[in-house]
Amino acid sequence: MDHFEMTEKLRERAQVSYEEAKEALELNEWDMLEAMVYLERQGKTGEAPREQAPEEKKERKPRVNGNLFEVAAKALARLVEKGNRNRLEIYREGRRISQLPLTVVVILSLVMFWIVVPALVVGWLFGCSYRLAGQDIDKAEDTGESA
Repeated sequence: MDHFEMTEKLRERAQVSYEEAKEALELNEWDMLEAMVYLERQGKTGEAPREQAPEEKKERKPRVNGNLFEVAAKALARLVEKGNRNRLEIYREGRRISQLPLTVVVILSLVMFWIVVPALVVGWLFGCSYRLAGQDIDKAEDTGESA
């Protein structure tokens, strides 16, 4: 960039006359940043708030803390923690014969759907009953919320 272009660019940015821009650049060995700082210290810059360009006026999305992967990982971790606090209890003839964390039940249901669901139905046909229990489920029942 030649001296004339630099002077014009500084003049536009700092909103000063051509002579003031050229003088500032000459005093600061044609360093644009130093010349701008010099003009600001002299109180010569007349920056008015600039109007936003039409593309800048677009509605901005709210910023998410962290990247999307971190947010998804934290949400999944909360879900697994909640699944580990709650359980599926299996009863037969009024006594509990087994209990599994809901996280395990969900993973088994996703991986071995065609084995788990028929096993639950067969267990039910042979007198088993199933109950969801745990901190979050009991709390929801106490407040009348649905789990």
